[in-house]
Amino acid sequence: MAIRVLTILVIGVLFCTYGSALSVLRKKLGATSPSRLSSTIDESYFHRSGPWDCKDLGTLMEANRAWANRMARESPGFFDDIKKGHAPKILWIGCSDARVPANEVIGEPPGSVFVHRNIANQVPNTDVNCMSVIQYAVDVLKVKHIVVCGHYDCGGIRAATELVDHSSPLENWLRNIRDTYRLHKKELDGISDMKQRQRRLVELNVIEQVS
Repeated sequence: MAIRVLTILVIGVLFCTYGSALSVLRKKLGATSPSRLSSTIDESYFHRSGPWDCKDLGTLMEANRAWANRMARESPGFFDDIKKGHAPKILWIGCSDARVPANEVIGEPPGSVFVHRNIANQVPNTDVNCMSVIQYAVDVLKVKHIVVCGHYDCGGIRAATELVDHSSPLENWLRNIRDTYRLHKKELDGISDMKQRQRRLVELNVIEQVS
């Protein structure tokens, strides 16, 4: 069975920032290390209220019940359909960035996409987790397409272009991206605008994963 491997760049995503644990991050890095933190963080945004405020996860459970009721109301056969089995047609390898949810960005309902996500959508052959996902998707689920999806303003890409030791294990992971930079160093170094350079690295990083 032939499987199509696709590359997708999700365009127009807002820039990536680190922040759900901003205070913990600052304690770890120290207040004197502003270069380690994004200067674009809007703290009021990260302190906004939401179901995650409840420590016993009660509001998250309520949100799930509300979602289930809405799905049953708007798509009466939805839960009956997903009880029939797990048969997605697509394996989606994407970034962990919360703003790029696989199903939603391609307009597909739950059950149609098998998903593997990590920082900067990497597919290293040394990653047993990723290799297992691909094997299961191809051999068991019989997916028809494998999509590697990157997105502009990726925090992992940006971190890999910083002259900063992000400490292990994150620093080890970023080496994969830095290897891609090294392979395309002449082209990337020729782009003077750092934002545009990072955008090009996003593209090259996706291409490298399926090469």
